Amino acid sequence: MKFTRRSRLAALVVLGVVPPSLAIFLLDRTVTGATPAAIQAAIAGGLLTAMGTIFSAVYKEVSSYFQQTSANVDKKVTMISPLVQKYYSPWVNSAQILQGKLESLTRNGVVGPEDIQALLYYIMVYYGYRMKFILEAGGLILLSSTAEQNTVHDAYRAAERALDWEGPETHGDVSYLQTLFLTRNVATSAGKAQPGSDSTPAGAGKGQTDSGATAAAPPYMFFQFRNDIPGDKNLSRMVDSLSKWVAEKEKVKAASQAVNNFALTFQTGIDQLYTAWGQ
Repeated sequence: MKFTRRSRLAALVVLGVVPPSLAIFLLDRTVTGATPAAIQAAIAGGLLTAMGTIFSAVYKEVSSYFQQTSANVDKKVTMISPLVQKYYSPWVNSAQILQGKLESLTRNGVVGPEDIQALLYYIMVYYGYRMKFILEAGGLILLSSTAEQNTVHDAYRAAERALDWEGPETHGDVSYLQTLFLTRNVATSAGKAQPGSDSTPAGAGKGQTDSGATAAAPPYMFFQFRNDIPGDKNLSRMVDSLSKWVAEKEKVKAASQAVNNFALTFQTGIDQLYTAWGQ
């Protein structure tokens, strides 16, 4: 049988309480006033020595337990904090923005072309951060427990199903949007021509900056995305299919709720993670 640190600590606590209690109970019935003082002193000394040894072992085990716990917490902070800052938070924020747009569409009587374009843009950003997380960090959501990780994963899958606006074609459209999101940012930072545009960005051909490092990629903004739609047949087709989907308010409402549940579940898992570190 393999003892864990907690089981060893529990065993020491039991040894520190049960044997002394039993010894005191028995001494009360065996040692009387007629027992020689030397024997009483020897018994008391032995009992105190045994109790001291056990309590010392308990103290050392407790101290070692908390030192190891503190070290494990430091490792978690070092490992997961960058994930929260670089991947988790942007992904949750994009989900919240997408949910807000979906909710507004359920209330609006008339949905204009720019509403559909904005919705497609927010869908692109939401799935784009998902793909960025997969490519750069493996895509495994790490939280304080496996159960919480599975809960967040299930919430994401539910949101993915609710955002199915075009049936079998949706997966291909999502992949195209993810590619567009990632390549536009990279292309802009490297000074390369951008997809859907015949022009070359300012600074093209300069390569690296004067410091020798590649410039940070600016975000792919909505106005750029909107200007790309007319010249991109795939985006134009998505706008048309989304327009038909948005007309079905119940589906939009279900998608809004599913995306909102994902954002809340993920944020709760992050909050619990930091709370556990502080305990």
